[in-house]
Amino acid sequence: MDKLGDMVIAYLRAHVANGGKAFQLFDSWVGALSPQDFSTFVLPTIQRIFAELKDLNVPKIYFPGVSSGELLPTLTDLQAEVIGLDWRVSITEGRRRLEHKYAVQGNLDPTVLTGPMPVIQRYAKEIIDQGIQEPGFVFNLGHGLFPEASLDKLRELTSYVHEYSSHVLQQAGAQRT
Repeated sequence: MDKLGDMVIAYLRAHVANGGKAFQLFDSWVGALSPQDFSTFVLPTIQRIFAELKDLNVPKIYFPGVSSGELLPTLTDLQAEVIGLDWRVSITEGRRRLEHKYAVQGNLDPTVLTGPMPVIQRYAKEIIDQGIQEPGFVFNLGHGLFPEASLDKLRELTSYVHEYSSHVLQQAGAQRT
């Protein structure tokens, strides 16, 4: 793991040095590990990667992948700004497990994108409504796209997320004044 960590650090430094405005470290299948195995075999390297990159003035995102909800409490000392969540843990619960220390990103189930737009919008609305309850939220998928995902639906989803989020945030601002 040390060699892999060294390579990741070198790569991410080069990424930022060459214009990268942020980075996200994907650990797509780490959720297959128990919290104990993750803490013993993987977490020390992840912590070292983020600690050694803390001087980079860009957002640092860690995505522990699918089925990782039980690992979230082990991440509370990670030197990242954002933690990505998969769709198996709600935004609200993910924040609680992370002790509200990070912005969160996620967590639309990618299979939802194979459904009709009203269903996609309903799921997106639920996620946004949870996400805006606290500062620090980025709407995103809870994992990668399926080849069957329609680019037209992705465009519609993006427009919906922008429009609905803007509307809700404007309403919240009006209520505070």
